[in-house]
Amino acid sequence: MAVLKALEEFVSRHDQRKLIPLLGTSDGFMTPEELDIMREMD
Repeated sequence: MAVLKALEEFVSRHDQRKLIPLLGTSDGFMTPEELDIMREMD
C-alpha cells in the first residue's frame, strides 16, 4: 500500500511540473477580486 501511495504522489508531482510553465499564460484567469465576487454569489 505504501508503494502505491508513493507512486501516486510521484506521478502527481511530475504532472504538476509539466503544468508550471503554462501558469500565467492564459488571459482567461480571474483576478482575486473577481474570485471574491463569485464566492459572495454562492
